Formats: sequence, structure tokens, C-alpha cells
Amino acid sequence: MSTTLVSRPALPVALLSTATADTGGSISLAIDGGETILAHQIVALRHVGITRFLIEVDTVPGVLIALADKIRDKGCSVDFIRSAHDLQNKLGLDETLLVNEEGVFIAPELISSILSKPGLFIATVDGRDENANFERMDLNTRWAGLAVFGKETIAGLGSVPDGWSISSSLLRQAMQDEVSMRAVKQTHIQQGDLRKISSSADIEILTKQILLDRSARERGFIESAIFGPAVIRLVPFVCRSVSGLALLGGATVMTAAVSLGFAALGWTGIASASALAAIFMNSVFAVAHDPDLDGGATRWVGPVIWSLLAIAVLMAVRNSGYQIVDGIFSGAIMVGLALLSRQLRLPEWAEKILVSPALIAILILFLTPFSNLAQATKWISLVQLFLLITAKWSHKSRS
Repeated sequence: MSTTLVSRPALPVALLSTATADTGGSISLAIDGGETILAHQIVALRHVGITRFLIEVDTVPGVLIALADKIRDKGCSVDFIRSAHDLQNKLGLDETLLVNEEGVFIAPELISSILSKPGLFIATVDGRDENANFERMDLNTRWAGLAVFGKETIAGLGSVPDGWSISSSLLRQAMQDEVSMRAVKQTHIQQGDLRKISSSADIEILTKQILLDRSARERGFIESAIFGPAVIRLVPFVCRSVSGLALLGGATVMTAAVSLGFAALGWTGIASASALAAIFMNSVFAVAHDPDLDGGATRWVGPVIWSLLAIAVLMAVRNSGYQIVDGIFSGAIMVGLALLSRQLRLPEWAEKILVSPALIAILILFLTPFSNLAQATKWISLVQLFLLITAKWSHKSRS
């Protein structure tokens, strides 16, 4: 019995553009002092597996050079092109070209859905008034800002007229080549999965959505429901300065270190309050930066913070006046169960409780006035263990 292996088609090379960008175009900032719209386009395409990027430019400003370096650090290829000739020289004979129009942001899930059907195509939306920002193709159809072109269309591209982008020229050539069209449902525009960024108001709306999506990555109840709204308000202030994110990371580490210092002195209440402050600051940091665009300078922040806070717990129970071995043991169990919870697939209700360092800090603040810290960590550990067993048992019974 033989097995036939079906190879997946190679992913296309992506073409993006900043050739017509101005202060309101795709090179403008989506978050004050933060990433460009172009950067968000690249992140979305990387999520579907694309690793080669061509960027159409007139000039190459410093912000683009920095972005290209970050993307290359992620193992991707980035090249700048200025003409149709440059484009043709960068592509192999068998390679296809995915074009993401300047200023058009498409959610990774939608890109993946559109690309799930193989072949060359032009993604389209209808010509209704609410789609007026998208480039018109004919009386009833507009370009959705995404297309995959083959070698015939690319080879047929002549010199690009002044004022025309390579993307628009490719679109017109593809229309002459009668490349098939794929309609995108209007609901994707209404839900924000497909956006054409053409004004500062559009940028503000996209920024808010990006921050909400990042905030939703916080799995704990306190971090998402309580901290979340305040975090989203604070992030733009942090990102207005180029060094704001680095300063926040440093301040968060210092606050965690202060918590450790108070724990070593036996001041449990102040240590717990400092830990809660560090956890809140880390939530701001987590929403303010995108790990997909992190050049490496801030990767150490999270591990250092959690290491300091874990050590602070052990130091606090050691100095709590309880038997040293029993105290450290109970604190280690509580920290270990918290770390284990982060690695497991749990029901949403269990994640909200178990994957919330802020909740643990609040419980310690509440319990220590009434009992010894080591005893408090024992009770917290028992609750963690009970919830873990309940969560896994309920998940197994439903599967």
C-alpha cells in the first residue's frame, strides 16, 4: 500500500507599498510613537506564514530601515524596490506575488480564509458608498486591497507611469489578463477585519482595535476586566516617546525588585502591594508592545519580572515567622501551580481565576492580616489544586 504525499503550494512573496505615503498614509503611526500601518500589515501576513516581503518605496526613511531590521530578526526577508524592473528581478519564475494595497489592513484570519482556496485572484468588495475608500475597478466593483498575481501579469507589467503605484499597475494588468475575482463579504468590513486606512480617524479606530486585541491576550480576570480599561487609556501616553516602552519595562522591573526587597525585610503587605503594582505595569507593557515586532531589546522584561516576584513570594514566606522549610514549601507549591496553570489548556472560567497573578497578590493582601503568610499560601494552593482538578475533570467529561 503506497501513500501519496500532497505538498502544499509555496506561499507567495508579499508586495507592500509606502510609495504614495504622506503624514496620513500607511507610513504614519498607528499608535503614537509606535508601529506603522505597514508594520501591522507585515505582522498579519507573517501570521499566515509569509516570510518574503518586497516594499515599494520612493525613499527609505529611518523608520522603514528600523522596521526592516526587526522583521529580518524574525527570520524574514525584506527588500525595497522602486520600479517594475526591480520587482521582476526579485521574483523567481515559479513564484507568485501577493499584493496588499497601501493602507489596507486585513486581519490574519481573513487573509488565511481568502488564501485557503488556491489559485490567482483579485479580492473585491462591491461598489456601495460605504466602500468608497477602496480603489474602484468598475461601476459595481472595488478592489479589496488583496490579490495574488502570477508570472504572466508580472511579466506584462511595463513601465509604471508617474503618480501610479506598482500595485495599481499590477491590478490593471491583471484585469486585462482576466484574473478571477473573489468577493469579500461586507460583514468583514463591518466587523473591522478589512479596513482601508485613509485618515487620522481611521488610524484612531484601528489603534483602538489593536489595543483591545492585545488586551484580550491577558487571560486573568483582574488583568483583563479590571486592569484592561485603564491599560488601554495609558498605552498611548507610554508610546508617545520612542523610549517610552523601554522606560516602562525598566520601571516595571524596578517595581518587582522593590517588592522583593520588602519581602526580604518581612514587610509582607507592602511587598504584596508592590507586586500588584508591578503586575499592573506589566499589563501596560504587554499591551504597549507587539512581540511580533519586538526587536529583542524587551524580551527579557517578562521573565525577569516573574522571576523577581516568584522569589519575593519565597522570601516573604521564609520571613513570615513560620517554620522555614514548611513556609518555603507552601510558597513554592503556590507559585508552581500558578506556572502550571499557564501551560495547560483550561476552560475560560478556570483561566480567569488560575492564570491571574494579580488575583494571587490581592488574596495575599487580604489574607495576611488574618493569618500567617505561609498558612495563606497553603489555602491558596488548596484552592488552586481544587480548581485545576475541577477544570480538567469537567473538560474531560465533555469530550
